[in-house]
Amino acid sequence: TTLQNAFITSANTFVVGMTKSKVLAVSLWTGSITKKFCCEDGTTIVNFKLIPDCPDIIVFITSAETVNIWSLTDEVICRRVQLPNNFLKNLEDFEISPNGKLGIIARGDENINVLDLYSGKLRVVHASGIIWRQRLSRDGRYLVYICFRNGEEEDENGAIFSLIVMRLADGKNIGACSLYKTPTFLALSQRHLNIIVGFDDGSIGIYTVVDRVDAALKIKIATSNS
Repeated sequence: TTLQNAFITSANTFVVGMTKSKVLAVSLWTGSITKKFCCEDGTTIVNFKLIPDCPDIIVFITSAETVNIWSLTDEVICRRVQLPNNFLKNLEDFEISPNGKLGIIARGDENINVLDLYSGKLRVVHASGIIWRQRLSRDGRYLVYICFRNGEEEDENGAIFSLIVMRLADGKNIGACSLYKTPTFLALSQRHLNIIVGFDDGSIGIYTVVDRVDAALKIKIATSNS
């Protein structure tokens, strides 16, 4: 069986991947398939993600427009969230917060779709342009994305790209800057909100974001504890 989009779980116990209608987990100890989820009624699996802080939990989206949280250990669906009709027609990508509480779904337009995986509520936040790439911060509090707007006809560079950092709690942008080159890669550091952007000319840009509201709260807490 050929696995698509395969990942190794953070506990280093399984290689997890998907086929057309199954999620399969191959044991790294025995090399055999020990866990699997099979779709029914002709439903297929569109995409799936691992949750960094929950190594035995898999999140996957099906063609029936459901988001499923599946326990590898128990081989059961823990939660299932139904998306609106035709929501996945233009699915580009989706991200899951490390704690598994939020899902961010990109559809190739100017909207950021924030899905609460516990309540099933979907919140739509308007972005500053068409989203090219998105990444959640390690703590799940910030969304970093690169978006673009088509330039004027006389603009030789064509699309104009911007790097945006949004605080998910209130949907506010806490940082933004223009990118004067065409991006090809976006990644975040594990511990701090450091952003790495690769460009088509081989160069790399590194950006650091400080949330002043968050910093003020930390100062206030430190003062009250002293």
